[in-house]
Amino acid sequence: MTVPGPAVRRARVFWDLDNLAARDSEHALVMGHRLRQTAQRLTGLPDRRIDLSIFANQATIQGLIYRSGEDSQPWKASLELLQAELVVVGMEKDAADMSMRYAMLLDAEEFGPQTAILCVTNDQGFGETLACCGQFGALTVAVGTYLTRAGIAWSQPPNQMPVPAAANCIVAFHPGRAVPVSKTEAKLVDRWEQRLGADQMLGPRRPHKGLCVNRWLNPDRPLAQPGQLQ
Repeated sequence: MTVPGPAVRRARVFWDLDNLAARDSEHALVMGHRLRQTAQRLTGLPDRRIDLSIFANQATIQGLIYRSGEDSQPWKASLELLQAELVVVGMEKDAADMSMRYAMLLDAEEFGPQTAILCVTNDQGFGETLACCGQFGALTVAVGTYLTRAGIAWSQPPNQMPVPAAANCIVAFHPGRAVPVSKTEAKLVDRWEQRLGADQMLGPRRPHKGLCVNRWLNPDRPLAQPGQLQ
């Protein structure tokens, strides 16, 4: 499913890392790449017109670094290769959410119909914010783990939940499904290792979790120009 409407000239992915976390810096690199690819497939935009912003509080970042046993350098290298913006706020529980909501609204207000906003979270508190972005004319996309308990993607769009209900498009993201890295991802990880000073290849790539498994148009929020769909 591609939504290449000529009015959409840019896209921005807002990733709630507090809610959908990566296992380590390499996993974050692969997940971020897959989210950018999802934005490309939905909008038809080239990668250079897609921005990635990651929001987290300090406790989340400290916990990820501690659990993975890494220092900050691998994470910095991942962010640089993804050309991602990392927004780290205070220790308060909802600080990152507030920052992400504010950034989404500013983006929608500034660019209106020229922008696509992808909200990557399972936090249904973002529903009202995404709906407001749509009122500015932005193309809105909800990305979350909208799966059944059996782990099978919904056959119909889960548009009864607040965030999907507010979006034009819905993407089911499976954070637990591990798949082998693609050739493009392998090259990206190679570049990441080179930045870290790795002097040899680490062998076959291990599978990484995190995959977009299904996409729908929300029948309750039709696009302004449905004839432009392919």
